Amino acid sequence: MLLQLHPHNLMLLWLHRHNLTSYTEQITLLFCVRSNKTAVTGNAIIASRQSKAPPIPEEWGFYAKTFECTHAGKYAPRGEGQRPHQNVRPLGCKAQINLCVSIKST
Repeated sequence: MLLQLHPHNLMLLWLHRHNLTSYTEQITLLFCVRSNKTAVTGNAIIASRQSKAPPIPEEWGFYAKTFECTHAGKYAPRGEGQRPHQNVRPLGCKAQINLCVSIKST
């Protein structure tokens, strides 16, 4: 029996299989969703490029997600004074995970 998984579930399965939580605990990094690309947006891009690629089913919701370290970005002070014991998360970390689903014809 051939099991077909919804692409969103494939992303979750990939994250579960590769155990992102365990990985982030080992390297002491936290990842959060930085951006999502919807199927509607993807189909608009396919149409504007007049590509022969098949359209992405809209029931998938998202076809791409980017996870970024919570320490990404640069620190921008918002005042001239300093407060003691303030945690600053943006440290310029470049760690990032990109997930993208593609449709391949068989």
